[in-house]
Order: sequence, then structure tokens, then C-alpha cells
Amino acid sequence: MDRGLMIEIKNWAIGIVAGVLSVLFVVLPMQGLQLLRGTVGALPQTPEDFVPAVRLVAFTDSHNKNDHVADAIDTAYALFDDAEPYAGVDAFFGLGDFSSVGGEGDYLRYAETLRAHVREETALINIHGNHEFKMTTTARIFWRRSAMTRIP
Repeated sequence: MDRGLMIEIKNWAIGIVAGVLSVLFVVLPMQGLQLLRGTVGALPQTPEDFVPAVRLVAFTDSHNKNDHVADAIDTAYALFDDAEPYAGVDAFFGLGDFSSVGGEGDYLRYAETLRAHVREETALINIHGNHEFKMTTTARIFWRRSAMTRIP
């Protein structure tokens, strides 16, 4: 098996174990204490007359599944274009890991998906994840791509 893939699987497994342990030994005990103390209340309700000040949509960890990114963008526009009293999407945030192992082709395809689906009037902000830095040369390419972030 490829050494890089083995390291990827190991890191993934460590992340899963750390997440489960955090839930078991931090989150659940804290919620239990809140329940015992009676400090857990009902979730806040959105007022009927609520009008959002800004509408943001985030997507993350697409790992070369650009069709999923395109679907998320198109769905957001479909949901909010005709929403009353506040229509539209103000910004899309890509929260990293657009690639699985890095590579210029990955970033070019991701950038092309964004160009094809995000409208000019919508802000676009991408934040680098750890997968964007797996290959030194492609990390530099990712930083240079002007299509990756755009604020109208």
C-alpha cells in the first residue's frame, strides 16, 4: 500500500478517535451536568418578523467532488433567490480541503466550478485546509489563483 495513503488513513483514524473521546469525556458530561442543574433550556425560536442582515453559505471538505460544490451553490441560489423579504446569497465560503492530495489540476477544476456557478455579485472567500499544502508546488499554485477569492 502507498505510504502516503497509509499516513492519510492513520491521520483519519486518529481524528475519529479524538472526536469520539472528546464527545464521551467532555461534551456528554457537560450536558449531563447542565441537565442535572436544570440549566438546559429550550432552543431559541426565530421571531416571525426576523429579517437576516446577511446570508452566508459555507461548504467544506469537497475533496475533488466539484459536482457537490456546484450543487451546493446552485441549491443556495434556488432556495434564496426569491425569498421574502430578503432575497439572494451574499457570500460563499469554501472552508478548505478542495483537493485530496493536492495537484494543479485539482485546483484548476475547483476554480472552474466556482467561475461557472458563483455569480459576479456574490462574494467568494476560500480558506486553505491542510490538503491544500500536501504538495509544496501546488500550495504555491493555490495561493496564486485569483479566481479562488473574489469580493465584488
